[in-house]
Amino acid sequence: MSIYIFSILANFLLNPLALIATLMIPIANLCSNLGYSATIGGYSMIMGFNQALFPYEIAPLMLVYGFGYLKLTHLIKVMVFRVVAGIIFMTVVTYPYWLYIGLLDK
Repeated sequence: MSIYIFSILANFLLNPLALIATLMIPIANLCSNLGYSATIGGYSMIMGFNQALFPYEIAPLMLVYGFGYLKLTHLIKVMVFRVVAGIIFMTVVTYPYWLYIGLLDK
């Protein structure tokens, strides 16, 4: 979960492709050093990078917002709901599933 939250926060600084290029190897090494599968770190980062609050973080949203089809207040309300739903999904569905299939066994 900490990698997931870190990925959401890091998404404010760079776009997802730049974050994957710069942080995937250190996170994979960190997970390996802690005794977890490096795959878990990658999955958590990718799921966290897909969360965004502002239109500049996702190109299609930036395009739609730039042409004036969406108001910023409406967009942020929807994206906050999406981030909260993603955190709930990660906690309630994904984490137990990874435990069930054995990805989180040390």
